[in-house]
Amino acid sequence: MKKTYRHILARALAAVPLACAALLSSCYTDEYDGCPTDGQQPVAVRLNISAGEPGDLNATRAEGDEIEGEQHEFMHTLYIYIVDSSGRLVKKFENPLEGSALASTGDVKSWQTRKFTLEPGTYTVFAFANIDEYQGWVYDEDTQLSGYEFIHDEFKEVGGLRVTFYDFRLVDPASKINFNNGMFIPMSAKEEITITKNYDLNSVNTIDIGLDRLVTKVKMTINDAAENIPENSTITFGNYSENVPLMGNDDNKNVDDFTTYFGERTKSTTIKNVKSGDERTFYVNETLDGAEKPFTVTLSTKNSSGVSTYTATTERTELPRNSIYPLKLTFSDFGISITPRAWLKVTAVPYDVYYKPVEDGVYRVELATGSYFELTPKAITAGDANATISGVTWEWTQDGNLPTGYVVKIDGNTVTGNLPSGGTSYYGKFTLKLNGKWTYDGADYDRTYTFIIDVCHDEVWAMDRLIDNGANSRAAEMPAPAYRLAPEYLNMFKVK
Repeated sequence: MKKTYRHILARALAAVPLACAALLSSCYTDEYDGCPTDGQQPVAVRLNISAGEPGDLNATRAEGDEIEGEQHEFMHTLYIYIVDSSGRLVKKFENPLEGSALASTGDVKSWQTRKFTLEPGTYTVFAFANIDEYQGWVYDEDTQLSGYEFIHDEFKEVGGLRVTFYDFRLVDPASKINFNNGMFIPMSAKEEITITKNYDLNSVNTIDIGLDRLVTKVKMTINDAAENIPENSTITFGNYSENVPLMGNDDNKNVDDFTTYFGERTKSTTIKNVKSGDERTFYVNETLDGAEKPFTVTLSTKNSSGVSTYTATTERTELPRNSIYPLKLTFSDFGISITPRAWLKVTAVPYDVYYKPVEDGVYRVELATGSYFELTPKAITAGDANATISGVTWEWTQDGNLPTGYVVKIDGNTVTGNLPSGGTSYYGKFTLKLNGKWTYDGADYDRTYTFIIDVCHDEVWAMDRLIDNGANSRAAEMPAPAYRLAPEYLNMFKVK
């Protein structure tokens, strides 16, 4: 069956029951306001639509810290559609921001509807901002539609949403963002709401809807404390997705096939004229897949001695929409890897733990009261991947100034300890030193790293981070969930 015919047939079949329904009722206005049925009184409501604050991937809280968006990262255009449980459109607001001075620069942070009524029942609110000119497709074919054309065709008085609605994805939207040319960050939202007869019938009930940006903002800092990077250098951030589904993972009915709509991990962003000390901000497409493929960073410099290239891969393998990814590039000759583990005494089940750099050679580890913990050096790496590091030895030390009830033991390469239970009354900090020695390229190295152990969480926090691995094994590997990572410090290795 040809695709064009299939689309027409799907639309016609979807319209039949809805057209019949229209014949039975004539109490809807041109603006699709609801009307009472079965003696139930309609409820006055108002929608408040806002551009949600992005989640910082530097966040220490499980849900991610929210950060105020920057200039031009808000709404330029806005489209809102409300459909009932049968898929029938009952209310719409199409670009009410038109003519607004703030909208012209993408700076409308929120917009509120006037009062309208809905019958008691279940509804779905869809909202879209700034997607008008972005191109996308439903099937893998050459024909593309603009975001405006797509939603305008989907949300009609009759017909309902097609089954392929959730297949629509924008083609490389990050590369098209250009505030000077009116291409502002595309956003979408979907919210299920239930209007009940228990709503206050004597006042207006406000419903808040937050839009998510379909891209990730990367904030890349080039460390100026190490090697001097000349101002004519170029950085490329690569291996992110080609396309971005219009609806997010939590709102996508085709969640089982969700990753197929991102395309290949082939896109990259190149930034020219960077130098030591720079902080550069750019947008990349949301990238979610199960391949656990890292992102790549390549830096090329040119000076009187020729061209030098540095490269590294990130630990992070996914970039969720509406988030900020802090990425700091360092140029140390060596990188250290530590395996941190922690588990609650009362469960013997490990929970997620990580260490994050606070500066070169200094790391911070967050733990919960009532925990056992373990830190073990894993590896030392050099800039030359073909070079051999030999004679590696490690030695932990602790100055003995421990908070009351804390126990620390050192056994060879591993330091272990346990912390008293009792929540905030046992919060505290202490410091461990790790001395490493090795031989590389005929030279002997001796370096010391500092670990600040910060017991700043209670057992409830740790319970939320327990690892479901089917065994009470304290040696289980600790995954790195989104929104719990520190800004990644990426050690750039010279390859030529």
